[in-house]
Amino acid sequence: TRRFKDMSRLYGDKGFSLPEDCTLVLNSKNPVIAALATGEDDEQAKLIASQVYDLAELSRAPLEPEQMTAFLKRSMKLCELATQK
Repeated sequence: TRRFKDMSRLYGDKGFSLPEDCTLVLNSKNPVIAALATGEDDEQAKLIASQVYDLAELSRAPLEPEQMTAFLKRSMKLCELATQK
């Protein structure tokens, strides 16, 4: 999808558009994803889930400026949590 959009922009975007639907596929054997799957709905789990989603988005395309700002703030918060243990 991203390549088609890039090509469309390159050739003048003549009305060609693709749907914005994306599917996030997670590896349930990954320890982080397995821990999130336990269903705990605390603030730390929400931070980690948002971080995983943004990492997936980053692998697909650059984040929008406000998304990048939130990602960086969340990264620092997770680093702080990791050093408190």
